[in-house]
Amino acid sequence: MPKIIYSSLAMRSFYFYITKSLLAICFLWHTSTLSASDLDTVPCWYNKPSTKQMAGAIGLARDLYVGNGKPLKYSRHRALVSLANYLAIKEIPKINEIDINQNEYLLDGYQVSFSDDYKYQGYIYSHAIHGESFEGSQCGVSYCDIQRCEPTWLCEPGFDGTASLVGTGYQSDTLLGQYRAATTSALKQLEPVFGVMVRAEDIFVSQFSETGKFSSNVSNSSIVSNSNKEQLRYLVTDTCWQDQQLFMRLNFPDLPALSSIPAQQWMREPLAGGFRGAIGSVQGQVASGLLSDKISMAINRGLLELAKSINTSVTENLLTIEQRGKYYQLSVITQNSELALTARVNAIHFSNTPLGVAVYAWLVEAKI
Repeated sequence: MPKIIYSSLAMRSFYFYITKSLLAICFLWHTSTLSASDLDTVPCWYNKPSTKQMAGAIGLARDLYVGNGKPLKYSRHRALVSLANYLAIKEIPKINEIDINQNEYLLDGYQVSFSDDYKYQGYIYSHAIHGESFEGSQCGVSYCDIQRCEPTWLCEPGFDGTASLVGTGYQSDTLLGQYRAATTSALKQLEPVFGVMVRAEDIFVSQFSETGKFSSNVSNSSIVSNSNKEQLRYLVTDTCWQDQQLFMRLNFPDLPALSSIPAQQWMREPLAGGFRGAIGSVQGQVASGLLSDKISMAINRGLLELAKSINTSVTENLLTIEQRGKYYQLSVITQNSELALTARVNAIHFSNTPLGVAVYAWLVEAKI
């Protein structure tokens, strides 16, 4: 299986190791208070750094002279590092070797060029590309609308037949932190692909007597991810903002395409398309208040339901007591599931409710 090459934000989590090159694709986008009046147009690559015809990566640097290098050298070098990781280019020019007047490079047989650099709010943005460019095109800043699922990829990231996932990050103390949170949110959705151990126990207790019935349920569950992860390369293809929430679409070209079945269908039929699937959902609020945590919780619930549908054992103990003409009956049903499972998030859907944004995750058994 091909390796995942991470870009350079230098972050670790229990499920992925992301090398120092992650900072290279970092956008450090505008503050969440940006409005159309603040910035009417931006280069189109600002919203969409990669397309099917173009592999692109963005790097940035503070618009200040740091050390002995110009900030443009840093932003361009970070963009090159990110793109090189994706293309598996082994060597690129070092920071001090970057010529800000040179817009094209031939690296390991790949023709790499730069779009016009862009300055905004104290940062310089550089865009390194391989393939066709929409150089000079201007676009408005991309905004999201969850209620209407606009843009389309927001609720159906694989609508165009690609293996893409959407991550989200709320306003952080730094723009870098917010970008990192959105990237982490998307990468975490890949965790089931590499295998998880799902353990679930549900105990249903019912007590019957002449005076009535009493019932209670107790559930215990755990999901442990595979500690030996493969690595997959990815590119950020789209971003948009809704108020203080950043949404980011990541494409994984070495994975099979996700389902293009509409949410209205798979939410009713988790076996749609011939998949063995299950749905996890979260409605209302979570303790942190973060949408990214809702997504994680919905995925875990979907994994539990999928494991139960594949392998479940059920036992029942029934106790009947009769005393002085009165009877009591206690029923204890135990349902156990323990399964090493390989699955994938086949789709995520958002919808607005009176209690906030509801998240639905479609998990399907998968072998890749």
